[in-house]
Amino acid sequence: MQTNLLSLLLLIPLFLIAQERTSPQKQPIELGKIAWYRDFDQAKTLAEKEGKAIFILFQEVPGCATCRSYGKNVLSNPALISTIENDFIPLAIFNNKGGKDRKTLDVYKEPTWNNPVVRIVNAEGENLILRIAGDYSKRKVALQLLYVLKKNKKAIPEHLYALAQGIAY
Repeated sequence: MQTNLLSLLLLIPLFLIAQERTSPQKQPIELGKIAWYRDFDQAKTLAEKEGKAIFILFQEVPGCATCRSYGKNVLSNPALISTIENDFIPLAIFNNKGGKDRKTLDVYKEPTWNNPVVRIVNAEGENLILRIAGDYSKRKVALQLLYVLKKNKKAIPEHLYALAQGIAY
């Protein structure tokens, strides 16, 4: 009986972590169709545990036309959704909110009320690429994902190659 109870207690934190992602069907357009984590510390813990990099989106929600377009066109692309959700820890930080979001903005010295910015960092929070800002294309994101996967000696999804080469996907 004690073994079963201990096993159950050990599973509760994993269940709670699994429950803390956004629902693409119920989230603002600015976040696209990716199921995001919303806590930086949790993302770092998961990145360490799973051996993945963290894909951080700094986004204004609700946002301007650029923010909505980025969510609709870039963050809703099937190749990017698949790669970001399966090969990275997706983390959304609202750049127009306080609390934990604001603390993460401060860590990276990101401005508030800004157009979308993407950073890809390791489990310690260290940058693996230069921040993506000003280039709001699917191809730019695909190239950076590809770079990090190669650098970390991870498998490269075929659909990501196609998107990075500018082949319609």
